[in-house]
Amino acid sequence: MADQEQITRFSNDSVNPSMIAVYPQGLVAKGVGTSWEGAPYHKNLPSDKVFVSDLINHLKSEYCIDDRRIYANGMSNGGGFVNTLACSDDPGAHFAAFAPVSGAFYDDDVDAGPTSCRPAFSPLPILEFHGLADNKIPYFGPESDNGPVPSIPNWLAAWAQRNGCLDPPRTKHEFSFLGYKEENYTCNGVADIVQHYNITGLGHLWPTMHNAQIDASSRILDFFNAHRKP
Repeated sequence: MADQEQITRFSNDSVNPSMIAVYPQGLVAKGVGTSWEGAPYHKNLPSDKVFVSDLINHLKSEYCIDDRRIYANGMSNGGGFVNTLACSDDPGAHFAAFAPVSGAFYDDDVDAGPTSCRPAFSPLPILEFHGLADNKIPYFGPESDNGPVPSIPNWLAAWAQRNGCLDPPRTKHEFSFLGYKEENYTCNGVADIVQHYNITGLGHLWPTMHNAQIDASSRILDFFNAHRKP
């Protein structure tokens, strides 16, 4: 997926000197282009969860990979699939941390309670970026062009509950002059394990120093590097 490789710069050694970056492409869903499992338009296609497990097992057979340091990142429908993996105790068990960007969380029913999401372990590290001006996957929901989506505050609260966070989120940094706010949760004694950036004026875009005064790629890599699978 050349566009995502260029946007994230994860293949650039000056940005990401210590990790292998892999860019799988979703299959084409009829009438809408490529898609990932979890989207309402992803129908009659093979399981992406099985594909991801097979892909990781293949990569582990070909490369020297630290099994405790495998991570998932994606944007939009890809970000929604990252959440689908995080909520899956089988393929999700491969990963140490998750970082969706502008996630389309179609299949995360945050009002259904814990049975709708079964993480492989808890507390589970998760980081999300979202623009307040995102018209494709609106920050406060409840509808997108392709179906209902939860509000991001409710989605964060659901992950806080899943992770056993007893305290409300802490605003670690609020740079009103730069237009973004960072919120973090401490869960089961683990600080900053749920993190979120909301960005004023940003649409459905990957946050960079040019469009948001914050570099999502470097923040994601820092987050990943801080976490190992238990």
